[in-house]
Amino acid sequence: MTALCHPVVFACGFLNCKVVFKAPDTTGPAKTADEYFNHVANHVQANHNWSYSTYFRNLMRQPGVDDAWKNRSNKGVKLRWQRHTSSVLREILETRHIPDVGLFVDWAVKLGSKPFCTPTSPVPTGLPDALYLPVLKHCEYGANSAPEPPYQPNASPGSPQVPDSLPNRSADFDFSAYPAPSASI
Repeated sequence: MTALCHPVVFACGFLNCKVVFKAPDTTGPAKTADEYFNHVANHVQANHNWSYSTYFRNLMRQPGVDDAWKNRSNKGVKLRWQRHTSSVLREILETRHIPDVGLFVDWAVKLGSKPFCTPTSPVPTGLPDALYLPVLKHCEYGANSAPEPPYQPNASPGSPQVPDSLPNRSADFDFSAYPAPSASI
């Protein structure tokens, strides 16, 4: 099992919600994780609709990415992300391991566009070396610290509130093949 770096950012994926949760460190589940789960439970009880694209888009609202995301050149393009095409970028966002924000935003736009935006989309190849899965044993940030944003954006009115902590996790990744998506997804 490959242990990934601990998530320090998690976003709501329910439609019309822009809440983002951010941890100051990765020492484990804390009050903010409970707040996040309560937040999700409230959406479930209200029978709201969840969307992976909303989840991914809200991850892009985190400090250090938000300004570059808002100022990208192709703002009018309708983007839709799929789990099987954007999972590496999602892990990078959740762990804040974003070495080049401009490159990251360019790839987020690419993976939210055709040919990668449908359930039957091909898995992308040729991801730049700078965009890689954040593996814990290679982490430069240490086991208990959260990386700082790549840059500090100016707070703007209406920016989402970013609470303080999230749980730890690890995952297996098979880089040799992704399961082919079915048309019924």
